[in-house]
Amino acid sequence: MCDLLVASFSSEYTAPKTLHEFMIRCVRRGDLDGWGVGFFLKNREGVIVKNTDFVFRENTIITAFDLVARCIESEIILAHFRLASRKELYGEKYAHPFKAKFLGAEWIFAHNGYSESILEYRTSNRIIHKDRTFDSPRIFEFIRDKMIEYLHGGPLRSLFYAVKNAIKELYHSYDGTYNFILANSNVVFINLDGQHPHNNRMYMIVRRKTGYDRAIIVTTVPNLTNEEWITVRPRRNHRGKLLMISEGELLYNADV
Repeated sequence: MCDLLVASFSSEYTAPKTLHEFMIRCVRRGDLDGWGVGFFLKNREGVIVKNTDFVFRENTIITAFDLVARCIESEIILAHFRLASRKELYGEKYAHPFKAKFLGAEWIFAHNGYSESILEYRTSNRIIHKDRTFDSPRIFEFIRDKMIEYLHGGPLRSLFYAVKNAIKELYHSYDGTYNFILANSNVVFINLDGQHPHNNRMYMIVRRKTGYDRAIIVTTVPNLTNEEWITVRPRRNHRGKLLMISEGELLYNADV
């Protein structure tokens, strides 16, 4: 049952306390098959740091995750802790997130769920991960390909509907569960799959500080802090929920 977190800020920001608590909660939930963090530099380059290092001594967790979390300053920060659906797919190369460049931007993707049927998908674009038996990169490839295809269909087509259309085709074409975060340096898409057996809802906090400082954090972990978290779930007769966030503001909220 992997866990996800994404934070979107109105300006470059750090979130070591939130990320530390996320790590603690994920370890308690058994997500011990690797961790990863993704963020963006000022030049819009996406950066990914990931590892599988967990050492437990008495009540202390020793990992590089906290060190990385303290060093990050970005408008968008993603974090993923992995509980592998298939234990043979273990190691740093299987930890999330993943990165690919398309539509003139670098994109970072992290997935929570599992799909065996997506393994048959073959992209005509660049392969994101060499292991064809690994489902998450295949999902990323499918979404990327469908976004490109949709946006090439006309100048009035939007990025939001490119992602929404890709999700609908994914649901229709392949069995599986598809919670994911997809972000470039400007915008974050969060997809909640209501059919996920464990993480069938997400939790969102909206923070407003003095001046124009704004932040939104979305995660699969409930009650991450002692704040009033909003439960995100699809409406009746809809499978999923898609959020679009930028600079600490919720831009779109749609059922899929």
